Amino acid sequence: MEMSSTQDCSVLAELIDWSEPGLETGMESAAPMEQVLHALRVIRGRGENYFGFDDGYLQRLREMATGAEVERARSRVDKALAGDLFFPPHNNAFAALGAETLALGIDSARAELLAAKVLERQGEWGRNVWCFGITHGVANLLRCLCPLTAVPDSALLPIIGWLCAIAPVENRSARGWGERTLGTSGHNWYIHSLYGLWMAGRLFGVFRNLQPFRALAPTYLEREVSLLFAEDGWSREGAAGYHAFAFSNVMAFWLLAQRHGVTFSADFSAKMKTIADATWRMQGSDGDGPLFGDSSASAGGAAWKPTVFAESGYGQVTRCLAARFALSRAKGAVEVLEPGVPPGFLPDHGEDLAAAYGVLLAEEPELDTALRASGLYAMRSSWGPDGEWMAINAMPIGPTVSSHKHADLLNLELCVRGRRVLVDNWYGDVTADDGSYQSIPEIRNDPMKRRWRVGSSAHNVTTVDGEDIVPVVQIYRYGWNEAPLVDEWQSAATHCWFSGVHEAYRRLPAPVVAVRRKVFYLRGEYWVVIDRFTNGSEADHLYTQHWHLLSAVLAGGGVRSSGAGGNVLLAPVAGLTGEVAVEPCPHPISSYQNPDHMTISATGGDLVMAMVLVPFSDDAVPAARASVVPVFADGEQLSPWEMTGIEIRLADRTDRLVVQHLHMNHPWACGDVQGSGRVWHSRIGEVG
Repeated sequence: MEMSSTQDCSVLAELIDWSEPGLETGMESAAPMEQVLHALRVIRGRGENYFGFDDGYLQRLREMATGAEVERARSRVDKALAGDLFFPPHNNAFAALGAETLALGIDSARAELLAAKVLERQGEWGRNVWCFGITHGVANLLRCLCPLTAVPDSALLPIIGWLCAIAPVENRSARGWGERTLGTSGHNWYIHSLYGLWMAGRLFGVFRNLQPFRALAPTYLEREVSLLFAEDGWSREGAAGYHAFAFSNVMAFWLLAQRHGVTFSADFSAKMKTIADATWRMQGSDGDGPLFGDSSASAGGAAWKPTVFAESGYGQVTRCLAARFALSRAKGAVEVLEPGVPPGFLPDHGEDLAAAYGVLLAEEPELDTALRASGLYAMRSSWGPDGEWMAINAMPIGPTVSSHKHADLLNLELCVRGRRVLVDNWYGDVTADDGSYQSIPEIRNDPMKRRWRVGSSAHNVTTVDGEDIVPVVQIYRYGWNEAPLVDEWQSAATHCWFSGVHEAYRRLPAPVVAVRRKVFYLRGEYWVVIDRFTNGSEADHLYTQHWHLLSAVLAGGGVRSSGAGGNVLLAPVAGLTGEVAVEPCPHPISSYQNPDHMTISATGGDLVMAMVLVPFSDDAVPAARASVVPVFADGEQLSPWEMTGIEIRLADRTDRLVVQHLHMNHPWACGDVQGSGRVWHSRIGEVG
């Protein structure tokens, strides 16, 4: 595909299928430039809904935008014009801005500059297919620009040439991905690339080489959703960023296909609602989702990029999902987490959902979340921005299909007073203040930093003998399959209780047959984390708890986070701890929030380690100590590995927690208290 200028359209003209509806008989004998312009005018004349915008949407968009929002949109367009055409990956600098930003920020002069920029990179139009999704970016850019009267036909011609050049090449590349490349389940590559190919064929199928891609809806899309997402709605790739990436592509594909008369099954629509409902439930009190795996942190929404109409990506998306799928609890959650004036304009995939959101009744959501099929759990004190939130990762991991997960089974993240204080070593990408995507080159280019961020030690987990929980063969590839078992989950008004286990260290020459993590949350007050190791040989092992805190500071035998706002004190349980160390991160990365790495290490066979996590504000560090207390059963004192008793001493009281670990229930005595339940707390009684 070669176009020396917008005047040279002979190759494009040869691709026109003159049997397509709307094309005039006789135009095929016109000059190539006139042929292509005629085909383009027919496409552009098919109406706004053809490109995915409701009638009047663009007018409403301009009416509702403030001067500041228009200037912000123009600034983003100008930044894209000054930058790299092919950045960010899997898209392009202009399509990444989104329909609303382009509608507000582009005029005829900017459109002509864009055309010139595309034309000058003509040598790369059919290349870079390693970076999947280029077709999507080009087709989506055309979809956004075609309805805009400010964009002249001539400015679209080089982009049409780019699309006709890249789509067949990317299609041939996609045919070779398969299970060897992407594993046995769905992957975001498929949905992103093939949605782009479908757009190319459906919207611009007057060009013959794009027509075959029209067949990708609905059969492909319905199948792909079942592959991409677990039964409870979360992405099988695990990371919130890739959940958002895949879901946003599925959503856009689904909505646009329906506008073109494609019908979908009731089962598919139900699955879409399930995915939408799962998406908002994992949101933390800081406005971000969980940062497990390859997710990116940014104030106000890691997984969803904000538009010119909202500073918070996650909040805006939650409102849109609530309106589109009538999710009353989602509205209840976002109105508490991000209170404010109800939106007068709520743009979403070419529709204004403000009216639908306004009439939806808000319903109080459940405090805790259990996505059991996916393995994601969250416990919280409230949905408010000043609340506490802990997320637990019990997602399965394997060599290929979970490539965007990390070696972090039973990892924890924690927010206190809306501030993330128990942090995660995530992806290393950020959203800049202007909403643009930023990649951190030091992570992309340094193999040790890439290796560190996916390894177990970079997360709030336990390791055995310094080995990763699953072997990291290379970036995005693991050498072991492991599916944790969550055997206990309880959510009550006063507390929350989690127990999960994995067997990943059975692979060691001297195996450790089970690594179990139990979390007790006395709602609004503190957490107790118990890690239990079951040895499978006579050999002793080095067991290590890894903790990553926001600005860690040693404090009275434990460690605390520091700074203004929410903080947490990590108090090891005396008698159930080891050697405490706070050392610099071995592979520091500038964007991460934990330059120091806390470890607690102990050597033994069967072993229990325990920690109490106490939230506090600013520098008002609580007086908190914890120690092991004896528990008796069967006429003898049991080891803490069999039954753990913990005394928690706070400023104004002393609490006690008793946890049975053996599979059978024993009548037990702990001081002056007797019971037979598996979990007992002095202020609640029997828990479970």
